[in-house]
Amino acid sequence: MQLAAVPNPATVKVTLRVTGTIPAGTQVELVEVATGRPIRTSALAGSEWRSSVAELAAGVSVARLLHQQQLLGVMKVVVLH
Repeated sequence: MQLAAVPNPATVKVTLRVTGTIPAGTQVELVEVATGRPIRTSALAGSEWRSSVAELAAGVSVARLLHQQQLLGVMKVVVLH
């Protein structure tokens, strides 16, 4: 499985693209690296996940792909304003 965040760095929106087999019920969790706090969690629909980053603080976040509490992948997302 491969992950890509586009665009990265992101200023308004980011799309996480996943290639490979993805189990049904997979979640994407966006975590702020500086604090370790989850920013948002939502279901992965198909092979892409889109989110606004306009309201997020500038800095580095991590998008984590999870299925039944198992970590499937991690992608760094840089937010610029």
